Amino acid sequence: MTAMQVETDGVRRSRWPMQHLLVIQSLVDEVQRPFDEIAGVYQCELLRLERDAAVKEFLPVLVMKRVRDLYRHRLHALHDHAS
Repeated sequence: MTAMQVETDGVRRSRWPMQHLLVIQSLVDEVQRPFDEIAGVYQCELLRLERDAAVKEFLPVLVMKRVRDLYRHRLHALHDHAS
């Protein structure tokens, strides 16, 4: 898959393969955080998982789950701390 230059809301996005870009945007919508923040976390998790992945086709799904879980844990920690 080739990298594509994409513009969303008038902001020029980093070069991401479309599949990853769609996953990142889905996470942005879900966790209500800025694109650049989610893209950075996504990229870190992607690089970490890529090193040992035998099958790379499923990486977007695995990375999405890990990023979602990270934000869920952060949300629960903030909620528990506020209580």
